[in-house]
Amino acid sequence: QRVSGIELVIVAGLLVVAGTVLSRVGLGREATFESGESAAAVPGPPEDGRVSLAVLPFENLSLDPRNDPFCRGMTASLITKLSRVSTLFVTNRTSVERFRGTELDAMDIGRQLGVRYLVEGEVQNAEGRVHISVRLTDLSTGFSQWSDDFQEEFVGVIPLQDSVALEIVRELGIHLNSQEAESLRRRYTENSAAYDAYLNGWAIISDLHGARDEPEKLELAREQYERAIALDSTYALAIAGIGHIEWAYWWFRFDRSEERLRLSERWMTRALDLDPHLSEAHTTLGDILVVRGDFPGGIVEYREAVRLDPNNWYAWEELAFA
Repeated sequence: QRVSGIELVIVAGLLVVAGTVLSRVGLGREATFESGESAAAVPGPPEDGRVSLAVLPFENLSLDPRNDPFCRGMTASLITKLSRVSTLFVTNRTSVERFRGTELDAMDIGRQLGVRYLVEGEVQNAEGRVHISVRLTDLSTGFSQWSDDFQEEFVGVIPLQDSVALEIVRELGIHLNSQEAESLRRRYTENSAAYDAYLNGWAIISDLHGARDEPEKLELAREQYERAIALDSTYALAIAGIGHIEWAYWWFRFDRSEERLRLSERWMTRALDLDPHLSEAHTTLGDILVVRGDFPGGIVEYREAVRLDPNNWYAWEELAFA
């Protein structure tokens, strides 16, 4: 049958969307090693002189699954903080997550990720105290370059994270400029209970796949974010978290109303009013603009997102799509 020009455009657009969706459900580069492909097939860090490093998921030694969100949050926090150092290339969280609970040794993991240094950690959280053990391995020699134990009351866990990040940078011999030092010490809240509530909400959101029962999970995450905001009304990350929930309702097709997009946009704007440096908020604002058909506006937001966090792989993907 004869196919019109507009029909060809629609088909081409659907193919692009299908490719994007496939990459987002794990059929892209992130699934390389699950298929047993060799390490040589994975591109390593850019050859620009930066020190390459990966932070493996911290292990929960407390044997209490309620502490899992804290361990995951500790990992994500370190990755985010270290990514702000311009002379460091830090593997993104999605790439290292597949090694959670792995029996591979550090050398094998390092070869697969294409990095020189590996950070590993263990967390014990009991009776209001947090004990963290951290090890930095130089994979060029196979020897541990540095290891240390950190112990603190839970109320002091946020500055403890800063200490771990700064120790790693110091051991790598990296000199921080004033902007990087300030960025590394940037905290979204000083309230440890609010931080704990945020991590619980974030852990729920991170495990969403769009299943039918997940509107209930979205509301469980919302409860945690609202608890965090009740404890700290200026907690920009938790405020952005509620914006992500509204976006998830739209993205997973639970509610594709314009009102959902407006709600997400309001929460993200409120978060950015408190902290303009939230890369995730700019990314979601870009998504909202793109689904409304404003691709140039989306591109502006995505570019700002990757400027603020060069390791925001999702923002890079969305920028390429836009």
